Amino acid sequence: MALVIDNAETERLVAELARATGHSPAEALADLIRERLREKGAVEPALDPPDIWEQIREIQDRVAAMPDVDSRGADEIIGYDEHGVPR
Repeated sequence: MALVIDNAETERLVAELARATGHSPAEALADLIRERLREKGAVEPALDPPDIWEQIREIQDRVAAMPDVDSRGADEIIGYDEHGVPR
């Protein structure tokens, strides 16, 4: 979807924001919109990489603690014999 801004003041403000942030006009505008949406509670805030890794570690720990309910090996589960032929 292309966005056409047909308002001189808005174009000036976007250009000023882009200069101030060092981003392209599209990036500066997207960042501003994301920020406003977060303020309004419309989107969940993005997680910082350390937060993401902490959540991944927690998930890994929970999965590792789960019981092994199927003791068959991978080949047995897949159903191929020693020649690679389905059983």
